[in-house]
Amino acid sequence: MNRAWRSPSASILLATAFAILLGGPSDAIHALALLSLCGFLALLHPTAKTRSRAFEAISALALLLGAAAFLPYKWFPESPWREALTQDLNHALPPVLTPQPWITLERFITAAGAFAWLHHLRRCPWTNRDRRLALHGLMTLFTLLALLGLILQWKQMPWPWGEAPDQYTPFANRNQFATLCALSLTLHTAALLGTRWTKHHLRRLLFLNIGTITTAVALLVIGSRAGILLAILGVTTLLTHRAWTKRTVRPLAIAISFGFFTLAALFLTEPRILERLTFSHETIEAFQNGRLALYRDTLTLIEHAPILGQGLGNFAGTFPFVRQVSLSEYGIRHPDSDLLWWWAELGPASLLLFIAGILLTISHIRKRHQQPHSAHARPYDRALHRGAIAALALVALHACVDVPLHRLGTVWPALLLLALVTSPKPSRTLPHPRRNLYPAAAAALAILIVTLTPKDPTQRAPLSWQHHFTRAQELLHAGRLHQAETHFQIARFLEPHSPLIPLAEANHWRAIGDPTRTLHAWQEVLRRDPAQAPIYRDRFTKQAKRQALPIPLATLSEDS
Repeated sequence: MNRAWRSPSASILLATAFAILLGGPSDAIHALALLSLCGFLALLHPTAKTRSRAFEAISALALLLGAAAFLPYKWFPESPWREALTQDLNHALPPVLTPQPWITLERFITAAGAFAWLHHLRRCPWTNRDRRLALHGLMTLFTLLALLGLILQWKQMPWPWGEAPDQYTPFANRNQFATLCALSLTLHTAALLGTRWTKHHLRRLLFLNIGTITTAVALLVIGSRAGILLAILGVTTLLTHRAWTKRTVRPLAIAISFGFFTLAALFLTEPRILERLTFSHETIEAFQNGRLALYRDTLTLIEHAPILGQGLGNFAGTFPFVRQVSLSEYGIRHPDSDLLWWWAELGPASLLLFIAGILLTISHIRKRHQQPHSAHARPYDRALHRGAIAALALVALHACVDVPLHRLGTVWPALLLLALVTSPKPSRTLPHPRRNLYPAAAAALAILIVTLTPKDPTQRAPLSWQHHFTRAQELLHAGRLHQAETHFQIARFLEPHSPLIPLAEANHWRAIGDPTRTLHAWQEVLRRDPAQAPIYRDRFTKQAKRQALPIPLATLSEDS
């Protein structure tokens, strides 16, 4: 084979490792760093021209759906909340469908970079050895990450750039890290099933068993219900397939034993997990008031924009306006489902593209299995291929009830798995190697967008109540009370349910001795949380008397 066709495994694993270390956040800076690295690495390895353009067509259609958010807003029915925000509060929004075009543009460039990276991965000349090296490297990355998480948790040392003091992995949400652990266990199980237990493979068996034990222990320590169930499903599927093909019940017995052992160990480490797994009255009620209520409100949001959605990156900003049954004092960033998230932001066509991608992936897998036996000459390679298919299926399944495909640290390994199971086997002579410029172009666009993004956060994200509240604080300290009051009102409008926002506003007005605005903020607190009204009323009365504020407390009591 030509020297130009060097193995791409090392550079691709470097990009995947960097994405995993970035973890859960998918903001513009993290995406820019990752896309820049991918664009540089894509230029190092020439690629082939793929015969199948179906994946590229699905990617192009998905990007067209994302670009449709920049159509003129007057072509569509006006939302009540948008009319109130622009007319009553005099808060101007851009004349396009998306109310936050800069946020949408950042998400669009990130999606384009992910599709460009997938395009590069599928065009790489993957030989059986390259696939084997890539999967070995991926398992090693997962094992090292699990080991590092265990060490940090044992030492009680948080992740260096984590968001919480008890975060020991790159992911603030433990379910995302548990997803990688489930994928690791699935791949390790496939590798063990494809390895003969002989002295010749003793070193490989040693490393595989170490990786399996390390990942399993990390998964049990995390205590993620979704990760445990995904791992059991992946391992059981592989062992059941082994039992069916070999016509023996031994792998099936091992699968059942693994499931019981994992659940027993989980119950011992996390006693409360039993309450979450059993369908008790409390569990069902918590599900109905939690995730099910969130899904119902998300469907209401979908009804407000049933064709093209709200635009990429606008779920968190528009969801509070339709929130009716999933009420709490905390904000909602996502609907706990990749499918519902795409449906709300891109419309129903995004679900059709997701289904089309699944069917196309299955078609490519079937074609690979119909190729001559030399396509997977070694039994170990065939076992690894089955493990990659099972791991990819777990990601697709998990996307229905969580958001692994909206996190850089989980979507980049999924893209690698997708490329490994769908890319065709290259021929020995690959003439006219080409440099793939798509990832580099996506990185250049990301740099341009970050450079041109307005520095004013209220212009970049006009539906973020946090930015407006921060701006109100700055204006208040500058003595511009009327403008500060306007931004406080906008912040309250953008988050109409949480009583903490008007409570914090009241503290600012009370600090400068403004009784009228303090009273209005207190009234809003009582309106938002009537169940705690007596407690709040007593607290406000003490604060007013302590500072001798001329606030008509009787009026406050009547309005409450």
